[in-house]
Amino acid sequence: TPGVWTRHGQVGFVGAAVKSGVSIHGAFLNVSVDASFLRLATNTPGQPATTLESQRLRPVSMNQVREAVSR
Repeated sequence: TPGVWTRHGQVGFVGAAVKSGVSIHGAFLNVSVDASFLRLATNTPGQPATTLESQRLRPVSMNQVREAVSR
């Protein structure tokens, strides 16, 4: 599955498609999501999802993430 993976699971996803001659694209990055929700929202069956916060083991500011992604 295309996206951003860590040793502990998928932290982001990128998708694109063309439907009726129109391109559609999107992306997500799990910054800080409740663990119970991640079990429901797994993109790839059998593969875990994770968050930036759980990988860094500390709170992550959405402002820092926005700036880093836009750079």
